[in-house]
Amino acid sequence: MEYKMRTLDETTVLLRHERGQLERMRHQIFAEKLTLEKRRIQQASSMPLTGGYSAATVGGVPVAPAPADATSGAASASSAASTR
Repeated sequence: MEYKMRTLDETTVLLRHERGQLERMRHQIFAEKLTLEKRRIQQASSMPLTGGYSAATVGGVPVAPAPADATSGAASASSAASTR
């Protein structure tokens, strides 16, 4: 019985040590993933626009400027809707 208790204690110590190692590795992997994600975001934000577009973009898709008369039409449409 004494042998079994000693073996159980030794096994418990080994498992605690291994658990500590796994936890440190988990933290290291998380830090590496965070570093890679930051680098990916930094590279994506520093990429020049392709296709010769210099206008504004939404989600990487160029957005054409609104025609000048479209804004006045929208104002008259909203005022017509408010009078109904």
